[in-house]
Amino acid sequence: MTASLTSAQIALNVDGGDWDDPVWGPANESATAGNDYIVNNTNGAFDLDLPGGAPTTFAGDSLTIVSGSRADFKQDGTATWILDGGTLRHTSGGNNFDIGGSLDITANGGAIDYNNGSFTVSASLTGSGDLSLTSGSGNTSNMLFSGGGSFSGTLNFTTLDSAVNAAALDFSAAYSNASVVFSDPSNYTTGLYDLDSTDTFAAFTVGSTSLAPGTYTYTDLTNEGIGDLFTNNSGSLTVVPEPSVSLLLLGSSALLLLVRRRVRS
Repeated sequence: MTASLTSAQIALNVDGGDWDDPVWGPANESATAGNDYIVNNTNGAFDLDLPGGAPTTFAGDSLTIVSGSRADFKQDGTATWILDGGTLRHTSGGNNFDIGGSLDITANGGAIDYNNGSFTVSASLTGSGDLSLTSGSGNTSNMLFSGGGSFSGTLNFTTLDSAVNAAALDFSAAYSNASVVFSDPSNYTTGLYDLDSTDTFAAFTVGSTSLAPGTYTYTDLTNEGIGDLFTNNSGSLTVVPEPSVSLLLLGSSALLLLVRRRVRS
């Protein structure tokens, strides 16, 4: 199904074309600044390649990947990424590629597939959709989130095979508005999550266990019954209360202080 284009969006017109080649629009032109681009299965073109070799930056102002379409990484790629149901996919085993720039997840969500190699997400993460992180059988790839951002959706680790390396998942920035979900804890390597820093999220769920607001050491997480997911490297995990809860607690504290002052007077 082809998504509708805005007047400023230019669609990929050659399936499997490199993003810096003349593959855009009906005239097969190169991407340029001042234009926004989209991969949306126009004329059957649903697969965009990032060229191999040196790290590359997309020439256009933004790049949208819609449902049923994907961008295949063969090297580091920097762009103003918009995932509107589409997928960013690693296609070169043994390499660690960087997703740089900014990455917005729309309400239609999106996916990062790192079955064939490791990713670092240095892009600032925004939006409110569901971002699925998928890996497969026998995978030994890593996933590092380092860009932070205001993302308020869900990071959903859906299909991680039990052969994934220990400490293969790492967060080096706060994602205090994001929710993290491991839907099937029986399908993950013991020690998958590298607990080596102060990681902050809005919610954290492993199977049927949802952590209450608070800060958790490895020992605390073990007491919650989910310690096997983590490698203990002296870090901690904090779940922040919802803003409404924080305001309620603040209001209650202010009211209590006012009552005490009146009693004393």
